[in-house]
Amino acid sequence: MKKLGTIIIGLLTGANIFAQTCTVNPDATTVGAYPSVLEIGTVGVAYEQDVTIIFPTDSLGYPVVAATINNVSLPAGLSWECSTPDCFYTPNTNAAGCFRISGTPTDMGIFPIVINATLDLSVLPGLPNQYQTSLEITGAATGLSNEGFNSSTGIGCAPLSVSFLNNNPGMDGYQWNFGNGHSHWGENPENVVFEEPGEYVVSYTAYGNADTTYTYVLNSINLTSVEQSLWYTAVFDMNPKFYVTIYEAGVASHIYQSSTPSSAPTGQAPKTFNNINLTLDPTKSYTVEIYEYDALNADDDCGSHYITFPFENGTSVNPAMSTISWNITATAHMPTADMHVTDTIHVHGAVTVPDVDYSNGELIATSSDDVTFQWYLNGTAINDATTLSYTPTLSGYYTVVVANAGGCSETSIEVLATSCLPDYSPEIVFVTTGGLELENALADHTIDWYFNGSIVTGANTTVMPVTATGAYSVTLTDAFGCTYTSAAYNASLSATELAFGSVTAFPNPTTGKLTINTEAVITAVDVLDASGRIVQTTAANATTTSVDLTTLPNGYYMVKIQTVQGVITKNVVKH
Repeated sequence: MKKLGTIIIGLLTGANIFAQTCTVNPDATTVGAYPSVLEIGTVGVAYEQDVTIIFPTDSLGYPVVAATINNVSLPAGLSWECSTPDCFYTPNTNAAGCFRISGTPTDMGIFPIVINATLDLSVLPGLPNQYQTSLEITGAATGLSNEGFNSSTGIGCAPLSVSFLNNNPGMDGYQWNFGNGHSHWGENPENVVFEEPGEYVVSYTAYGNADTTYTYVLNSINLTSVEQSLWYTAVFDMNPKFYVTIYEAGVASHIYQSSTPSSAPTGQAPKTFNNINLTLDPTKSYTVEIYEYDALNADDDCGSHYITFPFENGTSVNPAMSTISWNITATAHMPTADMHVTDTIHVHGAVTVPDVDYSNGELIATSSDDVTFQWYLNGTAINDATTLSYTPTLSGYYTVVVANAGGCSETSIEVLATSCLPDYSPEIVFVTTGGLELENALADHTIDWYFNGSIVTGANTTVMPVTATGAYSVTLTDAFGCTYTSAAYNASLSATELAFGSVTAFPNPTTGKLTINTEAVITAVDVLDASGRIVQTTAANATTTSVDLTTLPNGYYMVKIQTVQGVITKNVVKH
């Protein structure tokens, strides 16, 4: 049965109406909230995210017959809507529920998203239940991006520090003007500070090269032939080992060698040395020398050849020595034009800390800035409370966060507002388990039961055993002094015993021993405390059994009697 108290909570949180359908995550299979980390949001950018809740099907050893989402804590600018009317779910039928987060966030940070719910057990309504995920809100995604440069941000609060990344490396020179009185002549200016609010035009110039230049690369050398007399001896040089060394004019040591002599490539001509990839200066001349490695004597000189510019790919012949050819590529670098780009940095001023006036039951924020508003109750954002004023419906400590378009925000001081519900009254109903139940309990309120006008010590849950004939009433009180008292319910002990039929538990109240009689064979007896927790279990196999409560503290207990024909509970008092 849907509890009226849960309905009232839903009304107060503003998320109880049937909303557009969200989508349940089919991969969510275990109890909890999904995803565990929500998609990242951005200040000033519309946000939407579906969250799936998998409710338990049992708790404390009893089936969960209903679950209700009561509240979701969200950062400023966001609200939530359930997929069902009144955010009410039946886990025993479908354990998966969902709600949708939407809106435009105004605050940056990493926020824990706490989902407060209640579970109605088959024997205990209103059991608190909580799930958690998290949401990161980043700064406005407004970094500048153009063909000249990128920036770390393009909007923010004064003083704003911005770094710039040049998109055209290798140009002849650069000039930056930031519109704040400062300039820069390097490629990547860092930590440029804009002290005051305003719009700053950033001017960027990259200077190009007006000349055409060429890059020359020696790719390969082919050893076409070598006169045999230059290297051959019948004893040692049956397999010649040729290698290539290249010298640049004016440089003492070689600038390239195909390999070290000890590992020189073997084989007679023709032989090609590939993948040289040697960059040549067209203002220089080069000598290519051919050698054959000799392990015992000096390496054999098999000819020298010259590369000069302007060059022609082809063959060079050194008569009676060697013949080689080479391959050189030339790549032209075309002139690069100057590039000039402007873009704008937007700097917002800090917002003023808002004052809050509370009078005539209304909270009013005083702010002269162009800002958005988000009201909070006890640190939790209030759904759809995003205007200058707010009428509290619950007692507590209220704050308001104001933020401008740049994500600059300030929070007011806490203001205590007391709001008692004018039309609410607790309602007592009789249940077949032999006691009374508070039908429409409010969350975060203490509960006190009264019998014939006197408070019942320790009776502070939603259930009350009927242990004597008389008038029962209940009072709910919040932390701020709002008190609500039910009408008296006249309960008869004889009526209570009739509800149990052939099942009796005596003496009740008891000082220790409790005897239970039934028509069916008892298999086990569970004793639960007022919170629904099993504190004792007794096995049985008879129609009469005894349960010893001597070691338990005085108070109210539920006795769950399991028989071969079914299960029934009784409320008992130990004193």
